[in-house]
Amino acid sequence: MAEILCVDDSKLQKQLLVKYLKSLGHNTKEADNGAKALELIGDDYLPDVIFTDLLMPEMDGFSLIEAINKKGVNIPTIILSTHIYNAMEKRGKELGIIGFVKKPFQFGEIKESLDQALS
Repeated sequence: MAEILCVDDSKLQKQLLVKYLKSLGHNTKEADNGAKALELIGDDYLPDVIFTDLLMPEMDGFSLIEAINKKGVNIPTIILSTHIYNAMEKRGKELGIIGFVKKPFQFGEIKESLDQALS
């Protein structure tokens, strides 16, 4: 059982993801944007994996990962995005992103990415 942080400004997408991850037996926490997610991460809470949207208000997914990296914390992260471009993939690799899953996602893609992140 893993601790998973789900970050997305789309309530529906986040609910679908959380429900699926819980059905697999994982614990989840939720945040509506990168800034709120960053507030959760600290001594009291370090998720095993983060699923994050890329484009969100206040703080986007890349800025979230940069801020986590500056804290000296390494958390496997998977980006969920409606559009995935080569430049995004390149930037993601530079930041150490485990992978990208295109929205609307399939549960099999989520499971595959999660298994990779936890291995």
